[in-house]
Amino acid sequence: MRYDTSKHHRRNICLRGYDHSQLGAYFITICTRDRMCILGEIVNGVMHLNEAGPIVAWTWQDLPNHVPNGIWDAFVVMPNRVHGTIIITSPP
Repeated sequence: MRYDTSKHHRRNICLRGYDHSQLGAYFITICTRDRMCILGEIVNGVMHLNEAGPIVAWTWQDLPNHVPNGIWDAFVVMPNRVHGTIIITSPP
């Protein structure tokens, strides 16, 4: 399913004036290019990763080895995006 602007109405939900580089927990979403479903598919309400999905999951789990000032917490891989929580524990 492609991103359809007539169906999907996205807006920025970031808090204006807030310094997002400060310590704290952040919920993030990373979308695929053109929101193409390239990470897997949902069948009967269950997410089934394809070949690319586990690579994305492994990469998320490996991020603490590259970004030591944060905790890369819970995440989920969806067909066209990844949702996750990052906790910034110290300044860069």
